[in-house]
Amino acid sequence: MKGPSVRLSIALVMLLLGGTLFATPAAAQRSPEEVDAFIQELTTALAAETPPDLPLDRHLPTLMQLICNPAVPPQQRARLAGLIAQLGDENHVISLLEPMLFARSELDRTELIRKFAVGETYPYDPAKAITEHRFGPETDEKVKWREITAPDDGVIDLNAVNGAKSNALIYVKTRLHVEHAQPVRLGVRSDDGVEIFVNGRSVFVYDKPRGLNATPDTVDVLLKAGHNSIIYKVYNVGGPWQLSAQWTRMAQAEYDADAHGKALHAVADAVAKRQLKATPQPQALQALLDREHEQVRAAAVRLIGLWRIEAMRPNVHFLASNAQQPETLRRVAIAALGDLAGDTDRNTLVSLTEPSEPLPVRAQAVVHLARLDANLAAERAKLVLPALPKEGDEACDALRKQIETIAAGPQQPAPAANVAAEPPATPEPEQKAEQPEPPAPAKETPAAESPTSDPTPVDPSPAAG
Repeated sequence: MKGPSVRLSIALVMLLLGGTLFATPAAAQRSPEEVDAFIQELTTALAAETPPDLPLDRHLPTLMQLICNPAVPPQQRARLAGLIAQLGDENHVISLLEPMLFARSELDRTELIRKFAVGETYPYDPAKAITEHRFGPETDEKVKWREITAPDDGVIDLNAVNGAKSNALIYVKTRLHVEHAQPVRLGVRSDDGVEIFVNGRSVFVYDKPRGLNATPDTVDVLLKAGHNSIIYKVYNVGGPWQLSAQWTRMAQAEYDADAHGKALHAVADAVAKRQLKATPQPQALQALLDREHEQVRAAAVRLIGLWRIEAMRPNVHFLASNAQQPETLRRVAIAALGDLAGDTDRNTLVSLTEPSEPLPVRAQAVVHLARLDANLAAERAKLVLPALPKEGDEACDALRKQIETIAAGPQQPAPAANVAAEPPATPEPEQKAEQPEPPAPAKETPAAESPTSDPTPVDPSPAAG
């Protein structure tokens, strides 16, 4: 046992100190075995009883690159999604709703970016890291931008643009437009060092003096639907000062709904544990509900409840009340009613405890009614309890104990939130009830133009890290 334990400790120390192969953007080029090792190391560090001295969220850029990389299999991306949900902020988590992150894909065609806007020149201190130089777009300072067009070879001569300068730094911006959220690969050649920001987030750093590299450095990123701000921060120690940028779209292939379903449930688990608030567009959740894969739909319902998305409340009521829906989906929707926690949600839960409903539905409704009205739940639990089998499998026994606790009265602790209890082994005969009308679909976002680079300048404010 001593050998494996020592190896694990060394792996954790390397991870926390940033000493693994994944400390740089080159992480996206690692083998599946190396990615698996990285996932396991980070999972172990997150599960450790003693919090690490260094924050693990500094691995988020690497995690986001890996999940956007077409070489990473969708099932492996599902595990990465779970880590991102545990470490990321609202925007990281919302990005995981995007189905195209879980499609098998390959690189398509590459385009040079030629339309840019350049800002002012700032001093550069070679003794400091590029990430320590924060001017213009990284602060509240207003920037005067000038539009420029790169020559046919795509290489911008920054000395010609702002005058030949040594130990200087400049911001160059463009924007890319895509019709739907999708992963793309950005490529950059620079003289000297460069940092790239996408929609305000630092996604790539090369921090050494160099001549213009013949082969572009690349980073895989997720673009949102619509306009995306791309900013290049380039410094020059002396001599030539150049920049060339390109992007490559992905040719989408088969969507792996199973991987996305696993990812979304991992996201819901992390959201519940962290009590992480987010406000995604209802259309994104509606698109998940419209999919045929049951686990994708179930995870979307969980998130609607956890985030209390008001516009999606009718969808949850419909799924909870509709006997034609799969039983697993109904149980998740009933749990989501407990999370939504409004008067209408309470009333629907009460109606689902009626004898006309199947026993599994009645029991589940009692469990989550207890979170909203303990006294009424105790009354309903006493009516449900005699119908529950006295002996069954482990899940059935656990549910019976839960109902017994609720029936004993509100002095007992309420059940945990967003947990779909298993149904009893022997449900009572189902009675047909009038089915609710399905809710109107969420309003769709108007279709946009085809993916293209857009020269229209914008004023993003990236924040490194």
